[in-house]
Amino acid sequence: INSYIRDLFNEKKPYVARSIDNVISELLNAKQKMPFLKEVVFHDDCFSFLPLESLKYFAAKYKKHIGLPLCVMGFTPQTSTKEKVETLIDGGLYKVRMGINSGNDKTKMMYKRKLSNEKILSATKVYHSFHKKLGHLAYDFIVDNPWEASEDIIETLKLLLDIPNPYVVKIFSLKFFLGTDLYYKAVEDNLIN
Repeated sequence: INSYIRDLFNEKKPYVARSIDNVISELLNAKQKMPFLKEVVFHDDCFSFLPLESLKYFAAKYKKHIGLPLCVMGFTPQTSTKEKVETLIDGGLYKVRMGINSGNDKTKMMYKRKLSNEKILSATKVYHSFHKKLGHLAYDFIVDNPWEASEDIIETLKLLLDIPNPYVVKIFSLKFFLGTDLYYKAVEDNLIN
C-alpha cells in the first residue's frame, strides 16, 4: 500500500513526522498513567528512516526517561545499518521485525520492493551480529500471491535458508487494498470483483 500512498501525495511528504521530544513526552505520560507497562512497541515503517543523529538523540532520551524494553516493528533492509541498530540497542531495543516479503525478483517488483537478495541478506547479517542482545528477530514474508509460480516461491525458500539463525518468520497473506496497482491487477485478472 506504500506505493499508493506515495502516488496519492504526488511525491510530497505523505506524513508529518512528530518530534522526538513529543514522542518521549507521550511515552512519559503513558508510563505515569499505566505503571504496569512492561515494554514499548513501535509499529512504524518510517522509524528506521530517521537519520543516525536523530536515532542517537531518541535512544539517549528513551534510555534516560523511559527505560522500558523497546520493540520496533517495521525496519526495512535499506535502513538496517549496524550503527542504527547498535544505537537503538543501547537505548533499550530488544525486539526487531523487518519486512522482506519475497526472495523472487519478479514478485518484489510487483510489490515495488526493488532490493536485491544480497542487500536483504546483508541486513539480516547486521541483526544476526546482535542476536544475543536482540532476543527476538522476525522477518515478514507475503504468501498467497496468485501470480507466483512454484519456482518463484522456491527462490524465497532459498533466501530463507541463507538467513543466519536464529530468527522467526512472520507470514502475511497478500491483501488487495483498493486503489493499489495490485488491486486493479486482481480485478483485471478476475481474481476479485
